[in-house]
Amino acid sequence: MICHQHLPKSLDLNSIENIWCHTKKVIARDYGHITSRSEMMRVMQEILDGLIESMPHRMQGVVEAEGGSTHY
Repeated sequence: MICHQHLPKSLDLNSIENIWCHTKKVIARDYGHITSRSEMMRVMQEILDGLIESMPHRMQGVVEAEGGSTHY
């Protein structure tokens, strides 16, 4: 079994903080015109899919930084 030593609360891997920060930026920048719940749900799904796809890169960045800060 492979076990990596890392900080248990790395901010770069904190999904909730990343979701809130990223969501606010993207909606303000690209989706200021949202007028319905269904449109908001579609936009949120796009944003969440992108964040999920980025997790392997975020994890690798934290490993390479030995638990320290990354550009995420």
